[in-house]
Amino acid sequence: MTETPTTDSDDSSSMLGLRLRNAREELGLSSAQLARRIGVEKQSLDAWEAGERPPRANRLVMLSGMLGVSLLWLLNGGEDGAPGVRAPTLDDLRGDLNKAFLQLSE
Repeated sequence: MTETPTTDSDDSSSMLGLRLRNAREELGLSSAQLARRIGVEKQSLDAWEAGERPPRANRLVMLSGMLGVSLLWLLNGGEDGAPGVRAPTLDDLRGDLNKAFLQLSE
């Protein structure tokens, strides 16, 4: 029996999913509640949290604002913008989105 090798993409999707789930639970939201608030099916949110596939950029921005975490924290982890630190401002979100797009284009 051979194992399927994991890729960096698989690891980053699963870590993003873990951060997403933790931030949602920190707010006391069910996956159905959050999915409804951002306008997606619960199955989509469940797939994101399970690391099966990442959300699109527009949904990442919505999730960041809804969960009160930075976009970069959702994507990369780290201390800045973690749950409970502070809600991001619109300028924070714009800056994070620009940085995320630059990272994705590298």
